[in-house]
Amino acid sequence: MPKKRTTISVDESLLQKAQSKGMNVSAITERALEDEVERPQYHMLNTSKSWLEERTEGEVDTTVIYSEGVAAQFGGFDRGVDIGPGDYIISYVDGDGARAVGKALAEWREEPVEPEERLVLPKDHDEDEYHIPVYWFAVLSPGNGLSSSLLEEITGRPVYSSTHNPLSRDGDHAELIADAIVGRAYRTS
Repeated sequence: MPKKRTTISVDESLLQKAQSKGMNVSAITERALEDEVERPQYHMLNTSKSWLEERTEGEVDTTVIYSEGVAAQFGGFDRGVDIGPGDYIISYVDGDGARAVGKALAEWREEPVEPEERLVLPKDHDEDEYHIPVYWFAVLSPGNGLSSSLLEEITGRPVYSSTHNPLSRDGDHAELIADAIVGRAYRTS
């Protein structure tokens, strides 16, 4: 594969130590970039509970997704979502906070499920429902989710729970959120 010349900034003393040991900085940097690109990504998906309740005029149970092993989104969610197998999904429930963390088992399908496959919306509802299979390895009971204020305390900044929010491991502290859900799940089980 052809190489492209680029410039990076590296701590001067670190670069000198690497060069004094005969290390190939370009090769090491390339391997580190490859590893980072291949690492699973984190995504926060909001179950859209309040949005659903407005449109269905009643109480909606979005927790069925955990027992059925899917993440679900609703309405016009057919825009590109870059979730792939092995990516981590943090499930956020309006009014309850971050409730679960799991791993995606497949690529995100941009086609809605058939009405008879819906888990949350009524079969005759005019909105679409989208699923991605997920292995939920930590699910918090209702009322025990990590609230927005607790997420801010954990990460040191506001965490937005829009319909789909890709999270970076660094700036969004996605691994801390996942670890906090897992820790609370094991303490309360």
